[in-house]
Amino acid sequence: MTKGKKSVSAPVLYFPHGGGPLPLMGDAGHEKMVGFLRRMASILGRPDAILVVSAHWEELKPMVTSGKNPSLIYDYNGFPEETYQIEYPAPGNPILAEKIVSLIKAGDQTAWRHSQESS
Repeated sequence: MTKGKKSVSAPVLYFPHGGGPLPLMGDAGHEKMVGFLRRMASILGRPDAILVVSAHWEELKPMVTSGKNPSLIYDYNGFPEETYQIEYPAPGNPILAEKIVSLIKAGDQTAWRHSQESS
């Protein structure tokens, strides 16, 4: 996060969401989680970037989405058709993606940039 011209470390949040798109569908079993995330947004402020790591995307090597306008990856199945129409036009950050790839490589891992743009 940036405060003025000074860069500060932001907190790391981890939460197992479960249920694919159910939190977006108003599912009663996810009300507490949705409430928690809404409170966190007002407490933490607006970050410069958000890094999402998915355990649902299996590749032989780590993949880093690096496009300027990445499309949403629907890493779930068996839900109502309207859940596959959900859009989240979050901007990508190719410079940050390249830095992440460099850090992975520095740890003796091989990473591939995956530029998946939305149409």
